[in-house]
Amino acid sequence: MILKLVDSGYIPVIASVGIGEEGKPYNINADTIAAELAVAIGATRLILMTDVEGVMVNRGATPGLLTKIQISQAQRLIEEGEIRAGMIPKVQAAIRALEGGVDRVYILNGYRRNCLLDKLFEDKEIGTDMVNG
Repeated sequence: MILKLVDSGYIPVIASVGIGEEGKPYNINADTIAAELAVAIGATRLILMTDVEGVMVNRGATPGLLTKIQISQAQRLIEEGEIRAGMIPKVQAAIRALEGGVDRVYILNGYRRNCLLDKLFEDKEIGTDMVNG
């Protein structure tokens, strides 16, 4: 259905709300839904927007923004507590997408002016690129 809408020139907007068996609404993490949709439609890229520059680390030899990260490194940083709070479900969604066949996931700061243009068309080193490995 989603691909049919896109092929017809529509841009589907998908709410991250689910309905339980008893009709009760549940908020579902939007990054989780985005990752599952990317896998389901065979996307090659997934862009996850956030309000920080990307995956940040505070300890270790190179504190600051991780501009590129592999699945194995991301999993280790979650276990070590380097990736924390709201970034955990975002990185877990990225891992799911990569393991499901998406080639690359970008985690970008949506407050940064022109972030999509800078990343996709200018190939600027902003945000975090996640790749399989």
